[in-house]
Amino acid sequence: MFHLFKKKIGLALGAGSAKGLAHIGVIKELEKNNISIDYIAGTSIGSVIGGMYALTKNIKVIEDLAYSKGYKDMFNAFFDPSLKSSVFKGEKVLDLLDGYIGKSTLIQDTKIPFAAIATDLNTAQPVILTEGNLLEAIRASISIPLLLKPVKYRDTVLIDGGNTNPVPVDVVRQMGAQKVIAVNLYSGKFPRKLDIEKLSFFDVINAMIDTSLYNMSMASMKQADVALNLSVDPNLPITAIAEDPSELIKIGEDATMAAMSKLKLL
Repeated sequence: MFHLFKKKIGLALGAGSAKGLAHIGVIKELEKNNISIDYIAGTSIGSVIGGMYALTKNIKVIEDLAYSKGYKDMFNAFFDPSLKSSVFKGEKVLDLLDGYIGKSTLIQDTKIPFAAIATDLNTAQPVILTEGNLLEAIRASISIPLLLKPVKYRDTVLIDGGNTNPVPVDVVRQMGAQKVIAVNLYSGKFPRKLDIEKLSFFDVINAMIDTSLYNMSMASMKQADVALNLSVDPNLPITAIAEDPSELIKIGEDATMAAMSKLKLL
């Protein structure tokens, strides 16, 4: 009868661009240890990994995708120039994911209840997408400012959810989770040592953006029952998503294994 009283577990997968491949390692270890997930909320790359896993409940499919795509394939997926509101339009990203998700798949079709987090440019508020087209929701959630074109959604314009909720712990609780496992890819951003004599304009801009992401993500992690702050290289370029993903996946595996005693108490 014990299983009748099992707490509902939610997984909050944070933003972090190419670093998000570490989410694969986290889920692999949870599966290995029979820790089942009842709800998933993902922001940006967390929405890609989380959405695919919520749909398939098969992390090997996602891991195989990470290993099967070479640099040229991934680069071509992003190389869809648009010089109006972003560098790339984003259609090729959808084409890449379409082979695994399907253009007509709804969020409601996922095997695990799922939410993708985006940001409303008109109100500066997070938008929680729990229904409608799954690919479009993921596309909105990963709309990194200046890199991918914003997405029109109903009467508003959506960009990357990391701008307002980089680790959606609160969202997965709202969905019904009684216990939350949260994965943060920004904990390695600080502390850092900056030389004022060598600071460029772009260094200051990046530090300003990182400050916001770091503070928001660390605040969210305080609300999680198990907080996985992954030790990912903060300077990892986005092109790393097209390189050997094994190191990133291992970082996720190692952090999850290190927290396994806490995880098994959930």
